[in-house]
Amino acid sequence: IKSYIFKVVSNIAYRLSKKTTTLSKKLQYQLPNEKKNSIIPLGIDTDHFKPLDMFKARSQLNWSASKIYILFPAEKNRLIKRFHIAKQVVDELSNDEEIVLVSLDEPNLYSRLPLIMSACNLMIFVSKHEGSPNVIREGLSCNLPIFSFDIGDVSEHLIDVKHSDIIFNENIKKMRKRIQNFLLKNPNARSNGRKKMVNLSWCNHAKSLIKLYEKNI
Repeated sequence: IKSYIFKVVSNIAYRLSKKTTTLSKKLQYQLPNEKKNSIIPLGIDTDHFKPLDMFKARSQLNWSASKIYILFPAEKNRLIKRFHIAKQVVDELSNDEEIVLVSLDEPNLYSRLPLIMSACNLMIFVSKHEGSPNVIREGLSCNLPIFSFDIGDVSEHLIDVKHSDIIFNENIKKMRKRIQNFLLKNPNARSNGRKKMVNLSWCNHAKSLIKLYEKNI
């Protein structure tokens, strides 16, 4: 009910406004009049979310240097994030190394999140619904490989990003196969995602908002 009310109110607000901003092209195309809105992706703290050496990060977390760590970037009990699907994928992976699925269940993990992202081999993202998830940009800023269903604007962010992949139609078998291939070839490889995230720093995000405001006043 809350979701329905939110959609109705948002639709009314959009139709009454002269200009609106959206977070991604995918969201923009869902609106009835593209000409009256602009795209401004959310900014991230690129000073906080930055790549760290994998094995130094694991040492600080007291993690094993030989295991495979896969990040599920949410709490297990958040149903919309679908931990059960991530677990199904990981449980069915065939690999000689022990694989650990890491979820973010402890409180106040923001300060340690770049450390966790740098220590993991990859992130798995299988939410039921998303708009423009910050955790994707944060992971990319840490050069963390990401394997995701086609959710929200994730596919826009993963264009030309190495060692990452979008799996369409929520195909669990393909998700497992793509991750398995990655782990067999080079499990410690990092992505080149940070290069795409530099332009989304908080400073550049603020400049984009100011520029859009000045253009429309």
